[in-house]
Amino acid sequence: MSSKDFGGIVGEVLTEIREIHEEIDLVPKIITKQLNGSSSEDFEFRPLSEEEKKEFVNSLNAKGRQILAELEGRPKRTTRHKPRTERTIFANFGKFNVA
Repeated sequence: MSSKDFGGIVGEVLTEIREIHEEIDLVPKIITKQLNGSSSEDFEFRPLSEEEKKEFVNSLNAKGRQILAELEGRPKRTTRHKPRTERTIFANFGKFNVA
């Protein structure tokens, strides 16, 4: 390889590095522009329908319902469990009734 070829390759590499550096410098400006352009005013929340509210409440476990009750300002309510009349022992081997 001649020194002329080497100089040309180095020149190309340096040019590409400068272009990449310029692009990197633009990233914070692009991000800032995007953040400023999409303010919270662009987002709107609609109220949930009654059906959606029911689905949400039904999807909560006992802890979730307790948290929701606290957020609503209602007193804590302990969950009542139905007494189990049947327990599964050794689930892989079938059910045994234990009263």
